[in-house]
Amino acid sequence: MSKIGYFVGIDPGATGAVAIVLVSGKLHTWAKFDRRDPLQVLDLILDPLITNHFGEFSVGLENVHAAPGQGVVSMFSFGKALGRLEGWLRAYDIAPEQVSPQVWQRWLPGGEESDGPKDRARKGAAAKWGLSRFLEDDCRVPHTGGIDAAGIAEFLRLQATGEIKPFLTTTGRKKKRLRPIRF
Repeated sequence: MSKIGYFVGIDPGATGAVAIVLVSGKLHTWAKFDRRDPLQVLDLILDPLITNHFGEFSVGLENVHAAPGQGVVSMFSFGKALGRLEGWLRAYDIAPEQVSPQVWQRWLPGGEESDGPKDRARKGAAAKWGLSRFLEDDCRVPHTGGIDAAGIAEFLRLQATGEIKPFLTTTGRKKKRLRPIRF
């Protein structure tokens, strides 16, 4: 059994969010990045875990890439924002686990195999915590970034507690052996 008590999921998109799931599976809290600086949101959510030493925690960052047809400027802006998030985490000596959407969405309980990835995530969140947890003021539609961040955190929790078989979530490629540079 893991000593980790908190699992943090980060969806780095423009409508992304950060969420914390307890080892018990309860959704502790979540906050959206919409129209706010993601670093301020991370300070608000993660700083108490870091400074007050509430226990060990694991951080998962959604490993996303550019897709064909996306604009160059928007992808550059996204990459810059992602780099800022990774830099903030590294400044606190936190090495986030890179989790691809295809991996965590497949293992989130509640959805069906025939569902699309977003539907599977929404159904999984509805089954686990209820969609009302992801509703904001005057909104009828749950925040997808919050659902995704909580799904990433839940995936980390399921792996750490042994409810699903742990497997490599990062690139999975063998590291190339570095050769010395000769002058």
